Amino acid sequence: MREIKVDLPSKYGTDAKEVLEDFSDEVSSTDIEKKDRKFTEIVATISQEDLDQVTEDLKGLEVDSGDLSIKVFEQESLIEKGKSTQGASNSILSNQEIYSKAQKSASLNKAQWIMLGLAGAIAGVGVTSGNLIVLIGAILLAPILYPLASLSVSMAMGDKKMMLSSTKSITLGSLIVFLSSIPVFIIFGEAEMDVLLTGFEIVALSVFVGGAAVLTFISEYKEEMAGAALAVAIVPPIVVSAQSLIVQDYSTTVIALEVLVINLLAATLAGYLVLIGFNIKPLTDYRKKLADRLKLILILLTVLFIGFLLTTL
Repeated sequence: MREIKVDLPSKYGTDAKEVLEDFSDEVSSTDIEKKDRKFTEIVATISQEDLDQVTEDLKGLEVDSGDLSIKVFEQESLIEKGKSTQGASNSILSNQEIYSKAQKSASLNKAQWIMLGLAGAIAGVGVTSGNLIVLIGAILLAPILYPLASLSVSMAMGDKKMMLSSTKSITLGSLIVFLSSIPVFIIFGEAEMDVLLTGFEIVALSVFVGGAAVLTFISEYKEEMAGAALAVAIVPPIVVSAQSLIVQDYSTTVIALEVLVINLLAATLAGYLVLIGFNIKPLTDYRKKLADRLKLILILLTVLFIGFLLTTL
């Protein structure tokens, strides 16, 4: 269930209420002042499955750009006398919610950048000490899921700006993990643990965790564990490349970076296929045209994936 709050000029209030009443029996309205004008605030409880259609119908009203705002809130349960309790469905989010979530996730905040730095340093300690528990702690800390899932969403929903922002976050995030692990290797020396997967295992790992990560991202399930699984494919090759660079084992550095690129590409492509499988599509015709153009990027990523895979194998 979702609670939806709609603000629009009062002269359109009746039309908006009629739209919402087609999807809900729980509709209420209040007159408010906004921008020194009379507005109507309408609150309704609707099912998650109807959210895309409701927002599309509301946007179809002849309201000036900027005068219509739609806020969606998660509603844990709806209890009515004489009716069964309705609660969270743990189903796939609406296209509107997925797009909004991906927009927020494409760029990392300050705390997340710091967490990536700490994850790199902790992973370095885990690798040099041969302590698997420490390495797992670093993996749990790295918030790499969000920009990577947003990258898959950007291609499926046709948002070039989101794609560039996600790519920037992934690149800078990987660089932060790399740089933050270097001082650890300088101080403590060579690694005591081999954590670099090669061969077809890396493909299987990346495809599975990439698909699982995006699936949890677009659903109401908590994505923390799937994010940690995705970090398993990303963090270890980064810290191995840093460690091998410090000890001047350049061939291992190259292999580790190739594995990293393969994992990122496989996870992104798997995430995209999950989105297509669940019929996640652009919200407007304009976005649909952009999504069609971005398929060229998808083809390029596939070619790069195959090329790097053949080189590594």
